[in-house]
Amino acid sequence: AAVDWEIAGGAWGMMNRWICDPRWSWFGGMSRGIVAAWNKHEVRGDLRVDVTVAFMMFREQRPIERPGDLGVTFYGDGKSLFSGYTFLVGGEQNSWTRLYRNGEVVASTSEASFLLPEDRGDEDSLDAIHRHWFHLQVRRRGNLVTGLYQGVPALQFEDPEPIESGRIAIWSVNNGILLARVQVLPEHLAGYNVPQRTWTRVDGPPLTNWVDGQIDAALEKQEEGVWTVRNLLSGGHFAVRLLPDHITPGSRARLRFDCKFDPGVRVDLYFQAGRRTLKYGLTGPPKAEAILRPSYLPEAIPLAGRAGEKLDDGQWHTVTLDLSGYSGEAEGLSHFTFANYSNEDYLLAGYSANAVGAAYYVRNISFSEEKP
Repeated sequence: AAVDWEIAGGAWGMMNRWICDPRWSWFGGMSRGIVAAWNKHEVRGDLRVDVTVAFMMFREQRPIERPGDLGVTFYGDGKSLFSGYTFLVGGEQNSWTRLYRNGEVVASTSEASFLLPEDRGDEDSLDAIHRHWFHLQVRRRGNLVTGLYQGVPALQFEDPEPIESGRIAIWSVNNGILLARVQVLPEHLAGYNVPQRTWTRVDGPPLTNWVDGQIDAALEKQEEGVWTVRNLLSGGHFAVRLLPDHITPGSRARLRFDCKFDPGVRVDLYFQAGRRTLKYGLTGPPKAEAILRPSYLPEAIPLAGRAGEKLDDGQWHTVTLDLSGYSGEAEGLSHFTFANYSNEDYLLAGYSANAVGAAYYVRNISFSEEKP
């Protein structure tokens, strides 16, 4: 059992690697957001970490896996995946491999030998991904930090002030990964950190933090009807859903709420009109696209509008959304969710915003509905 690891995003367990052959299973995780696990030990001094990892098969039509975004964080703070050092292989649609120090790029390469294989549609490229394991190694010896891919040094960095202690994480974004072997070889084990979980399910009304079978945000009711939504993950979906959340087909409806966002919070409002997912822009990236299925590229979605003023200024704002133009769907409107479904600038990993502990606030949520 993987008792030395704390799940920090995604669904983890014994998982099939190939949907065409269920006989082969390994410990792994999957998510269309962040999939991450932190080692509970704190390490000090020189260190080597070896990870043997493969990608999960998601579909029978090619590409059947998404090779990209294999991350190892070491000497991290146990919260942010870009704290300490981060070795990220096949980033930004497999266009580069990078080494970070506390979120700053200190070494980078786009050399093909240090990127993941691409599925070109032939049998050889299929074999290189579908039946292959990938070996990542990170190490720090003195002030020299190295990231190796397939046993070959890909990136090195001489740190004038090397980070001396921290924790280790293995992670990916919008993917499924399986771990055959993980070996952690530190100079010193400073202690065994057993985090205290406070991931409590809250079912309002008018909000719930149980979204699509997962909790990645803490939800707490404050005085005067204010709901605080605080991020539990490094990035993730940062999601809460409205209760109840169904609008009768054909009705003239409006959604009104007050909201306040801490600086560094990127969240929008998503909802479904029948089978379509729509986005109403709040503080998230301007592109009308979202990652809706694990391992698939971002999909273009209709934009239902955008708040007309800058919201991430720490002040209260009132938002009113006219839904009458979208309620003609036979199934009506549903799944109203405050969340981030964009990985622009690695939002889903907490790189550019939505850090652990970031918060936004909602109050006075109301639907007005004139039924047909």
